[in-house]
Amino acid sequence: SINKKPNTDETLVEVNTGVIDRVYNVEYGNPNPRKPKTKDDKVELTFKDNAKSFYKLFNKALDYSKKKYPSKSNLYLRKKGINLLIKSFYPYLSNESKEIMDSIYESD
Repeated sequence: SINKKPNTDETLVEVNTGVIDRVYNVEYGNPNPRKPKTKDDKVELTFKDNAKSFYKLFNKALDYSKKKYPSKSNLYLRKKGINLLIKSFYPYLSNESKEIMDSIYESD
C-alpha cells in the first residue's frame, strides 16, 4: 500500500491548459466557442466606417466655414481646417511626425 500525505505546498506553478482544452473540444465538442465581445471583428471595416464618418464631418465643417466666411475660397477654408486638425493632433504625434509638421509650417 502507498502511504499518502496531504499536499501542503503553497507555491504556485504555471499551468497551460491549451492542450487540455483542445483534447476536451475534440472529445466532447465546445458548445460555447470563444468569440470577441466587441463588434470590431474586422478592423478594416471599422477603419472604413471611421474614414467615412470623418469625411462627412469634415465636409460639414467646410460647409459651416463657408457660411461663416463667405468671401473666403474653398482652398483657404480647407487649409484652415487641416491646420486646426494638425494642431489638435500635434500633442499625440511622434517626435519624427512633429518635425515633419514643423518643417511644413516653416516652409509656408
